[in-house]
Amino acid sequence: MYSLLLESTFLRINSRGLQHSQIPLNIRKEKWYNAECKPTLNALCEFKKNDTTMLMFPNTVVDIPDNFKLLEPETHAFLQGFPGQNYSPCTHKYSNRIIDPEDLRYEVSLCDVLNANMDFVLDLKNNMIYWKQEKTPIFLYILYSILAIYLISLMTNNIINILTIKQASEETTETNRPSTHLQWFETLKKYSYLIFLSSSLIFLLVFAFLEILYRGTLITLQDEIIVYFLTVYCLVQFTHHYLLKFLQSSQIEDNETAKEESKRLIDGDSTPKKSKTNLDERDKSFSLLVAFLLLLIMLVYKTFDTPYLTLMTTLFLIRSWQKLFSLQTQHQKDSQKLVQNFLIFSTLVDFFIAINLILLVYSSMRSGSHLVASMRAYLHIFSIVFTSLVVALGMHKII
Repeated sequence: MYSLLLESTFLRINSRGLQHSQIPLNIRKEKWYNAECKPTLNALCEFKKNDTTMLMFPNTVVDIPDNFKLLEPETHAFLQGFPGQNYSPCTHKYSNRIIDPEDLRYEVSLCDVLNANMDFVLDLKNNMIYWKQEKTPIFLYILYSILAIYLISLMTNNIINILTIKQASEETTETNRPSTHLQWFETLKKYSYLIFLSSSLIFLLVFAFLEILYRGTLITLQDEIIVYFLTVYCLVQFTHHYLLKFLQSSQIEDNETAKEESKRLIDGDSTPKKSKTNLDERDKSFSLLVAFLLLLIMLVYKTFDTPYLTLMTTLFLIRSWQKLFSLQTQHQKDSQKLVQNFLIFSTLVDFFIAINLILLVYSSMRSGSHLVASMRAYLHIFSIVFTSLVVALGMHKII
């Protein structure tokens, strides 16, 4: 722990784990409670504010006074923020704390973090500590869980679509048009995926910006920049792959349907004709789904520096390599100059986001200033780039 404090700029402790980094701290002080917290031998630091002193996360036995009123919790710099819990953030009976009749100060421990869902940030550069209580509703976490499960299932389905794209181009018999009272249902079913993507995009972006601007839970500038970049990326990809093509396909489909109906009436032919099935457009949203999952992880962990960052970066880079390999083929197929330019721009944005994710992985992996730590971080990045490149090449040959 001592070496961890020396090599980091901040230390964050909450119910989701411990985060430490060399990235400069960029916390919105008006959104957090704060106090001076100087280093000490028998705890993480010693809390001092006004007339209140206490130990933060002692490395010895955690004790509390026998008479809690002696602490004057109504005016206590830390305890006064918990009036609804009798001014005690730790109320679990198995907290493993010892009652000391002679003790006259409160000590913060992991029981406070887990029981009251606290979030502590220790600024090791300025010897300050920031804290706030996480009050995200349970139903929102349930919604996050359902959305995460569905996004992962869609990603799995998209991988299958990419690998079996040739089989999807086989000719199939065109079915008769549905009756008039079922057309609205067929239209809703046809555009259900587009509706899901648009609603998920709005939901994630709104809550992401609420975390930045209203709640202030993102504590590094790098995390905030990644949110802004992912916002632009999601809007660009959604516009390119879905919104523009949706507007174009609706007009083309109406014209083709009218031509076919008029031709059948003239020729007197009522038999269905064979046509090529449209390829599943959902495989184009793979990297978009990865971006959605990154934003969802940020909403849960309040940072991108999580155990899932390496996996998400690798998946995102796989699809970026694929887009680069197929760029020349698509460039030859598309005759419109605007479409070609937008395709190139979309691929460049993909790699721009991938590079920023790699830099984020490097920042999270690098600890200390010695050569071994830097080499370990570079090796980790090399494994991500190499693995994604090999997988992308393999999938490109299959397709």
